[in-house]
Amino acid sequence: LHDARNFYFCIDRDSGLMNMIPWDCNMSFGGYHGGAGAWARELKFQVFNGRRPLVSVLWTVGSFRQRFYAHVRTILDESYKWDAVMKANNDRYQALIDAAVRADPYRQYPYSYFRDNLTKDVDSATQYGILPGMKTLVDRRRQYLLNDVQVKKPTPVITGVEFPSAVTVPGQAVWVRAKVTASTGVKQVTLHTADVPHATFAVGSMYDDGKHRDGLANDGVYGGSFPAAEAFEEKRFYVRGTANNFTQQFHPRHTENEPLILRTIPIASSGPIVINELLADNDQGDVDKKGENEDWVELINTGSVAYDLTGHYLSDDIHDRKQWPFPAGTSIPAGGFLRVWCDNEPADGPLHATFKLSDGGEEVFLVDTDARGNKVLDGVLFDEQSSDRSFGSVPDASVDAFYLWSPSGGAPVTGTGLGRAVRFDPRRKANPSGMDLKTNSVPRVAYVLDLQVVNGAPMSSGLLGVALGVWHIDLGVLGPLLLDPAAMVLVPVSLDAGGTGRVVTPPLPANTLGLTVYAQALVGDFSNALAIRISN
Repeated sequence: LHDARNFYFCIDRDSGLMNMIPWDCNMSFGGYHGGAGAWARELKFQVFNGRRPLVSVLWTVGSFRQRFYAHVRTILDESYKWDAVMKANNDRYQALIDAAVRADPYRQYPYSYFRDNLTKDVDSATQYGILPGMKTLVDRRRQYLLNDVQVKKPTPVITGVEFPSAVTVPGQAVWVRAKVTASTGVKQVTLHTADVPHATFAVGSMYDDGKHRDGLANDGVYGGSFPAAEAFEEKRFYVRGTANNFTQQFHPRHTENEPLILRTIPIASSGPIVINELLADNDQGDVDKKGENEDWVELINTGSVAYDLTGHYLSDDIHDRKQWPFPAGTSIPAGGFLRVWCDNEPADGPLHATFKLSDGGEEVFLVDTDARGNKVLDGVLFDEQSSDRSFGSVPDASVDAFYLWSPSGGAPVTGTGLGRAVRFDPRRKANPSGMDLKTNSVPRVAYVLDLQVVNGAPMSSGLLGVALGVWHIDLGVLGPLLLDPAAMVLVPVSLDAGGTGRVVTPPLPANTLGLTVYAQALVGDFSNALAIRISN
């Protein structure tokens, strides 16, 4: 408050922006020559002090000044409330460190001050004088600020902000609509965008003229657009409304700190190499050459010729694309697979990446060479994973990804002609009721296929579908339909008192050899599905 010190700044090398480093904040709440009147400091305190050139210059910029007041209003609306917000947080933090403070032989104040000063004033008996209780300070400071002439001014109201839920084409126009009103009239509405975290936001105008996808002219709805980000990258944005009295409001109210985010997710990869499957929680699955259960990512070459991955990268951070380079000479044959162990143990072998996968969910990207600008060729964004269930495409290299009960790193999800049935589902824990579709038989020509519904509702009945293709559509309370209805056969299935039902096919004919079929049950709601590869 009084001395021009304790202010430190750093330059962000990525964005070029200057950031303040908070320091020595232990006496921020009225403890440093503030005393009993600390709550009555003006918001523009020290603004006109010639020894404070930074704040003095910033304050002269009207837009910055009104942005500051807007953030003060947000703090008062959301967090600066003792009984509703701050009391519970402070009680929790106080309890967390209580034992450590009690045992500290070097504490600056008596332990009783630590206990009492949340709600009571204490006399420090030093140059700092009275240390106001935090509740007293917050309650009085809040009331003081609510009565500030600038804080009390009417502000714009932003409602109904609309934008696409998904974008698939890099550079395509993303249109944003916002309803903005103000009792003093709306002076301007702007759209602020940035490509990376902590960057400077570009400013574009929004219009209420009926020509910018804003509806009718002068109806209070404003429209504006920005180009979508590159593949798998994010565009950060927020809306600002300015009233004729120059007050401002934002959506979201935390602006650059918590903006709206829209990521570009292409429908297909940019090339023949596709991230086909990954396992981020390997407890008892495949092991590497060291005998360790490590995370892994599998790639598939969908092309007709071998693909050389020399100079390419694998990364789990869109902002650090060159995280792990493929070893020189790494190649995937046409139609072939390649597994990379993601264990952060590069000394274990050439295909051991320098990062791990998070079973809590994250992302992984295949990145092109330096010569081609390190474009993202393919990527997977995944949520929380289950132990020993991989996350991959069904069928191989398709756009839809599912949780797979039988991981197959380095091999097709649907088997290699050896007769395989893989359970899959977009739900991490499959059917919420526990109903399961499985088979204990090996799908082979001239043998029957025994499909079983287990853990269903006792004495119920439904349908078992078999199809030649995969479909993925959410049917609400029924769950996801995973079979292509254009090529599906339905047969009835009845469950016994134990909730089990069976459908046994005739012996599979010779012309089914090498075929992959898909099965799913509907008994009350949808079960998981099966991908069944028929062998000889």
